[in-house]
Amino acid sequence: MTDEQKPNHAFARSLSNAGLGVLDLQGELCGWAHDVNVLGANHLAKIRDELDELEAAPDDRMEMADVLLALMLHAEQNGVDLLLVGWQKLAIIKGRKYGDPDERGVIRHIDTPNV
Repeated sequence: MTDEQKPNHAFARSLSNAGLGVLDLQGELCGWAHDVNVLGANHLAKIRDELDELEAAPDDRMEMADVLLALMLHAEQNGVDLLLVGWQKLAIIKGRKYGDPDERGVIRHIDTPNV
């Protein structure tokens, strides 16, 4: 595969270039959350609020980061290894077939009957 054929993974590449990883980010975030006692907050509601802000400014990188951080805190609050589950879900979605975008531009997987 040539460099031109490789997917553009700007996020992972920027973290790698900075010497940081997602685990470092989650660890730092959760340490801060424990220190300032915000782990008991309603992070699901915060995710919804941040998604509304992101929808209003879809190119705003800081709003994207707000969604990511709130999701990481929600996962921590619920004892979920978000990265592990993310890899598991990726394996599932890679095996699915997808239809055409709907009127909102959303692409959904096509349910296939169990054989």
